Amino acid sequence: GGGLFHNQGKDYEAFINFPCSYNPFAIEEVKIGQERSIWVGSESLPMLRKIDISSGKPTEVSTILGIKGPVFSILQDKDGILWIGTYGNGLYRWILQSDGTFQKSQFQFGEGKENSTVSNIIRKVFEDNLGNIWVGTADGLKRIRQADKTLEKPTFEAFKHDENNPQSLCHDYVLDIYESVDGN
Repeated sequence: GGGLFHNQGKDYEAFINFPCSYNPFAIEEVKIGQERSIWVGSESLPMLRKIDISSGKPTEVSTILGIKGPVFSILQDKDGILWIGTYGNGLYRWILQSDGTFQKSQFQFGEGKENSTVSNIIRKVFEDNLGNIWVGTADGLKRIRQADKTLEKPTFEAFKHDENNPQSLCHDYVLDIYESVDGN
């Protein structure tokens, strides 16, 4: 990508360039209490920034610390949990606490490691209509069931290509995830 721009009018004729993030890969509107912001993940330092939009217009740009590696996907799920997928450092889960801080967890692939991602390259984090979290990686697809999302060690259910199963994934490198309006 070449940057981040804000449209100033309804006619799409006036844009503001935000020099906050070069090569943005992920953009997500995040609401925490009354604060609304746009979180921007990129491949360059700092990897994660936020732009305050609480007033309806973009104002302050700030850096969000605690993430290693380029950020390729950001999701705030229906329960307010933030999921951050990185290129090379796995998946981060940030659960908002009552005092306004986050309980932060990082899930990384490890050979023989129980309950891990299948790859540390996370291309997409997606929530389906049942509240399950789907994680698209460079080596298959993982699902965290809605009931497991806040567990210290959630179960990552794996889906991979199997040449003997025509109903398996056609390829293990998952770039995006989509759910139709009827839930498929």
